Amino acid sequence: MTHAIETDVLIAGGGPCGLMLANELGRRGIRCLLVDAKPGTAFNPQANATQARTMEHFRRLGFADEIRRLGLPPDHPTDIAYLTRYAGHELARIQLPTAAEAVARVRTMTGSWSAAELPHRVSQKFVEAVLRRHAQDGLHELLRHPVRQLR
Repeated sequence: MTHAIETDVLIAGGGPCGLMLANELGRRGIRCLLVDAKPGTAFNPQANATQARTMEHFRRLGFADEIRRLGLPPDHPTDIAYLTRYAGHELARIQLPTAAEAVARVRTMTGSWSAAELPHRVSQKFVEAVLRRHAQDGLHELLRHPVRQLR
């Protein structure tokens, strides 16, 4: 059975990039169709950090605070440790400030921080859910199943 759909923009892939594009286009009144083989947003941990520039875009779109509430608490350690195995010998550690410490450091800096937002530790599965919810208004259709052929 064929199903004809007309759209201004076809977005292939419903990961962070496709969902962000759907948000941007939807806010400009551009009708888009998002096609994704996955049944929904990410359900297992994937990316676990969102960089400052990405957080700036989330801020511009109005949901940076929502993303921050979903990530690590402000006082949670963010160190990166390398171990021989899960409970094994620690090989190296990159010490990073907690989110609260980072905010405090930026406030005491002379000059200016180069970004309007700080990076944030949050799993992609939470970010995708927020992006999907906000993109929903701009999508005129969302196909979530394997698409075999487009003409």
